[in-house]
Amino acid sequence: MDTFLQDYEPSADQFANMNSAVNWMLLQPADDADGSAIAFGAWPCEWDVRFKLAAPHNATVEATFKGGKLLSLVVTPPSRASFVHVQPCQIIL
Repeated sequence: MDTFLQDYEPSADQFANMNSAVNWMLLQPADDADGSAIAFGAWPCEWDVRFKLAAPHNATVEATFKGGKLLSLVVTPPSRASFVHVQPCQIIL
């Protein structure tokens, strides 16, 4: 049996909620007029990840985080790169 089997509308099941939570842990829109975004605002240092997510103002953020270090960060279009703020990962006690 597939562990990700969805038995409800996608907007009402646990998988969709989990997916949204992980996305928000990786990339959050900032509350400013510039359309900034905060990367890794709630991401644990112990978790490795590679992602590509949509950001405000028709931008995308692609990043690789491994071993507690940011290995790559690509913002498209490059003119939006200064609006992506990378936060330190979160240490789990």
